[in-house]
Amino acid sequence: MKFLNLKGFSRNEISGGNDFVAVYDLPQNTSEPAHLSAIDTSTLISRNPDIVHIDAAHRQGLIHHGAWILLIDSNQKLLMLKRGPQLITCPNSWSPMGEHRLRYESIIDTVKRGMNEELGPIVWRRYVKRAGNLTSLPLYYIRDYGEANENRVDRQVTWIYHVQLKSPGETVGNVMNLDSEVADWGWFGVNEIEEWLQRTPDDFCHETIVQMLKISLDSLGESLKRHDQVNIRAEIE
Repeated sequence: MKFLNLKGFSRNEISGGNDFVAVYDLPQNTSEPAHLSAIDTSTLISRNPDIVHIDAAHRQGLIHHGAWILLIDSNQKLLMLKRGPQLITCPNSWSPMGEHRLRYESIIDTVKRGMNEELGPIVWRRYVKRAGNLTSLPLYYIRDYGEANENRVDRQVTWIYHVQLKSPGETVGNVMNLDSEVADWGWFGVNEIEEWLQRTPDDFCHETIVQMLKISLDSLGESLKRHDQVNIRAEIE
């Protein structure tokens, strides 16, 4: 995995209330990719219109981009968030942070904005050491939420991002300003989460999230092993 040099990173912010995303089609006569298969984004074709509200993207099942954010503290523990009981989709379920990519954003812009909105700006500004995509290509995530959720379909080209912190979770937690959608949170080791998935998979909403989390943990575990053994150059000074 190639990490990004974050020194001098752009601080342009995009309004969280302006939830419009770029949407795409697959090439004609192309079968839909399998769930969680790697996808080359250069093969996607912009729709006309090419920007819609995220709610419309879900209602129409349109392809859009997003990121899973695996936030790892200096003790190699992953931040997991529990969704609030008031939410329509997946209430009371656990997952890493996730964010849709808004129009005109790069994926690293999306990751930064997602962290700022979920945790407050201090975490990124003060504690992030490095960030990088865990897979060479993003994964094609698809979930049909059925009649209970007005037949919404999530078709998301998903980048899995490892964001490494300089400090333990206990320290970072003291400055986190969690948004109203978060009911609980905690820092967990990779092995702890793998055991959790086996023990009570219903804590993670549904099987497609469980599958995504397993793939993410496998990639994260390999990354943590590699970077225990090498000198990391891409650090914030």
